[in-house]
Amino acid sequence: MNKKQRDKEKQLVLEMSKDIESLSNSDKKELLRLRCRTEFATFAKFITREIGINGTFKPYEVHSLICNYVQGICDGDPKYRRTVISLPPRTGKSLLISKLMPTWQLGRSPTSQFILASYALKLSQEASRSILAYTTSEAFHWVFPECEVLEKNSNLKTIRSEQGGLIMAASAGGGVTGFGYGVISEDDLPGIGILDDLLEDGNSAQVLESTFSWTATQFLTRGLPNNCVASVGTRFHKEDVSGRLITSDPDLWLQLNVPALCTDEDTDPLGRKLNESHWPEFFPTSALESIKKQDPKTFEV
Repeated sequence: MNKKQRDKEKQLVLEMSKDIESLSNSDKKELLRLRCRTEFATFAKFITREIGINGTFKPYEVHSLICNYVQGICDGDPKYRRTVISLPPRTGKSLLISKLMPTWQLGRSPTSQFILASYALKLSQEASRSILAYTTSEAFHWVFPECEVLEKNSNLKTIRSEQGGLIMAASAGGGVTGFGYGVISEDDLPGIGILDDLLEDGNSAQVLESTFSWTATQFLTRGLPNNCVASVGTRFHKEDVSGRLITSDPDLWLQLNVPALCTDEDTDPLGRKLNESHWPEFFPTSALESIKKQDPKTFEV
């Protein structure tokens, strides 16, 4: 699927959705398939329902916000070409951004390349395990028949498509020589470099410096002409990788920062009232305030 095909399929979804009740069962099924191809949130719900290795994705307000950003990144919207997403722990960021985002985008752009990096290789490879399960499933092939993942030639370090696409799992500080992210043509949907929780904590100044150095000299230099970069994680220090990226070029990096408790009603991305939880159904305000008392400095980064 290139950008023209994406636009054509989005238009088909709009036209078919005008009178859903009049559609035949086969047309309704085709509408679902087209929506899975063009809408990230729809695909995320569908594939996790069909392949239950990570449970079924049920979006709450914070997840709908994340999905909107993923949609912009994967559609190649210039606004989202460089994006930093900061979220509290256990908010679903790794499922949505490290597992489902590359799964969806490889299906839509089978020649695209990805590098997925975390602070530990085992975390990146855990994401690869899920991606491999999703992309080799019948459900995935129904949505994206044009993308054939070479299961015999894939492993937890590299997942390869028959069309030349590739997803590589890496760790901060590890070797990425010979690999890249993106695609050549601007007509295609971009491949993505994903930085997912590059720091286990923010306690070591040496680790902070070496991790940013690796990001700047090894990771950010691997982009093909048409690429996006998404840095996602929990903030532990103002000088962590996400913080350094933003301060190095504030106009380049689009930032989504969702603190666990609302600190500013005027700028809160969820439109919350002061001290309201980012996910009250799972993290009541009282529980978050108790956590904050244990380590207020880190909690408020």
